[in-house]
Amino acid sequence: MFKRFLPFGGQKTDAPKASVFVVSDDTVTYTIVCETLSENGYEVYAAATAEAGLETLKEIGVLDLFIGDFARPEVDGVDFLKRVRTRLGKSTLPPVLFLVDAKDDETAARTVGAQELLSKPVDTAALIACVAKLVGGKRATDEIKNISARG
Repeated sequence: MFKRFLPFGGQKTDAPKASVFVVSDDTVTYTIVCETLSENGYEVYAAATAEAGLETLKEIGVLDLFIGDFARPEVDGVDFLKRVRTRLGKSTLPPVLFLVDAKDDETAARTVGAQELLSKPVDTAALIACVAKLVGGKRATDEIKNISARG
């Protein structure tokens, strides 16, 4: 099962800035990341395990950004993103941000093509800046693809 965090504390006054999918098996990090993003206008979907994350994708589809935080990123994170890429196709995979707490985690994250890394414990200002950068870049790329497809 997954959790959904609506932006602005559940108010539906504005459209969310973007939709973010968080997979974290660290309860503290999970809570900080989800609440911070929600409070800053993002619609957040979250799962506590890689398996739950894969099941969640069946229900919600592709979002604007993946954030991964795995106790064993060299196994769980790599496997999760490989399976997501197989399911969605590489060209439809949104940007990926990995949260890391060891050098080995950084290597594993880069192996699966994470565009950005943030160290744990998570600095919330750095998190928001990084998410805004990744989502902004994805939206610009999507616009270019849409314009090219129209002719």
